[in-house]
Amino acid sequence: MATVEKVQNKDGSVSWRVRFEVGTSDDRRRRSKTFPCGRGATRKEIAAVKLEADLFARSVERDGVEAVEAERLTFAQLAERYMAARSSRWTGSSVRMRETALRLHILPVIGHRPVRSVRAMELDDWMRAQEAMGASAASIRQRWSVISAVFRQAVEWRLSPWNPCEGVQPPAQAKARERVLSREEEAAFVAAIRGDAWEWFWRVMLYGGLRLGEASALRWCDVDWDGSAVVVGRTVTLGADHVARIREGTKTHETARTLRPGRLRVSVPSPSPLCRRPTQPHRPALP
Repeated sequence: MATVEKVQNKDGSVSWRVRFEVGTSDDRRRRSKTFPCGRGATRKEIAAVKLEADLFARSVERDGVEAVEAERLTFAQLAERYMAARSSRWTGSSVRMRETALRLHILPVIGHRPVRSVRAMELDDWMRAQEAMGASAASIRQRWSVISAVFRQAVEWRLSPWNPCEGVQPPAQAKARERVLSREEEAAFVAAIRGDAWEWFWRVMLYGGLRLGEASALRWCDVDWDGSAVVVGRTVTLGADHVARIREGTKTHETARTLRPGRLRVSVPSPSPLCRRPTQPHRPALP
């Protein structure tokens, strides 16, 4: 059982005190936690602290001693658990991006803070500081996504009742204009790869607008010779263990997409040899 009581301090400020018990039925210990409002706090601020105390009391009643331990958990400790639990699902570059963002831009600021003590206003100040240091909107949004993911995991693990990132809007990022090779650039590229052992691999990437991982995952069964099309539904990723693996789906498509000559992302028509069955098939990039 946890109770919340209002405390009038000597300096005139108000605090909320949560009293509760932890331990087994044979070894019960009385504990308390105080949530100060600070001098000069407005009614709205006092109500907000009261809500925080109520949420803590409910979590103690629901989770017992685990809720008390969660109060002491710092953001750095939570981030370490989060990376250990999720990194196996990401590519090597994704792991490095998150590690760099945490080490250089996030942990030095809020790593020492208890997870439940971080407020949306502080994260908004952090974001403004990032802008003042010259970070681009894209970089800030990327780092912000790491912070938000860690706090979201805390909520899912019932280590925190809320995600403070939900109260802050990251800077808008201008949509980058799609870069398409000009006729001159395309001709120069085709001339440079002519005769290369991987010539048709580069041509498929060029005329299909494929990423390197998507092209590397293609198999002869993905080519529709009668329909003159290529089905792109897999990609090659490099894991945190530096081992390349083929996985279903691509970076921006959960399902396969079909490339046809009339829809290829280039400035000139695709060459007819791409739509013809080869007499001596090349070996695919990966077995």
